[in-house]
Amino acid sequence: MNQRDTTYAKWSAIAGGLFVVAALAIQYWPAPESVKWLSFREAKEEALRLNKPIFMDVFAEWCAPCKMMDRQVFPNDSVKSILSTRYVAAKINGDDGLEGDSIRMRMGVKAYPTYIVLSPSGKERKRFVGFVPTATLVRWLSDSAGVQLLQWPDMAKARQIAVDQKRKIMVLILQSGDDIEAANQLVGDEGIADAIDKHFVPTLLVRGNVGEEKLLQQVGASPKTGMREVIILDTGGKEIGRFFISMRMQFDPPLLIAKLLELASK
Repeated sequence: MNQRDTTYAKWSAIAGGLFVVAALAIQYWPAPESVKWLSFREAKEEALRLNKPIFMDVFAEWCAPCKMMDRQVFPNDSVKSILSTRYVAAKINGDDGLEGDSIRMRMGVKAYPTYIVLSPSGKERKRFVGFVPTATLVRWLSDSAGVQLLQWPDMAKARQIAVDQKRKIMVLILQSGDDIEAANQLVGDEGIADAIDKHFVPTLLVRGNVGEEKLLQQVGASPKTGMREVIILDTGGKEIGRFFISMRMQFDPPLLIAKLLELASK
């Protein structure tokens, strides 16, 4: 081997060694300070106290995308700001023999990382599986942060409030968590929100979310149609009336208001 070949081999070996060192550093170097994470138990208590939704990160120590999220995404100032001001953040090791196993099985987590948005009472509203680029996560969190629907009480609480206040229960049924933002914009209309606040105790059920299929059966939800359904119940849980929110209602809120007021008067 001539001197040129020897030099090339030497520098190739050095470059290869530096690559290995860099890879190990990325793998094992502590992630930058990012979000204040709580256990799930702590997060539930804090969410109820502050009436904030929960952002849950279910991860595994061996999961490379999880480590990338911790190093590249969660330290981002925009992500930290949204999570700290609008959510209660919970981080759960899915491989943990106690809390992790229980949550993984109960929430149907099949891959890491899995990110789940929960209402303050702990009801799943939507999820994202896998690595999420910073801009995508910011948009996903911003869309759901502090939305009115996430603050509606769950079914049991809604029934209790309805009895105490002698009001009817309005059950809004969405076909998937992907509809949360659009539905929130609809019920956020001033006239619609006023009609709901005056006459009903609203609650939300989302198809496909863990723990809600039994409730959907209890209220007699129609088979999946792709449309939002509204079911009005009395304080004893007996149906007063129901309807689907049509495209026309979505673009002409007074039609939806009129339907709500019609059922409120029964």
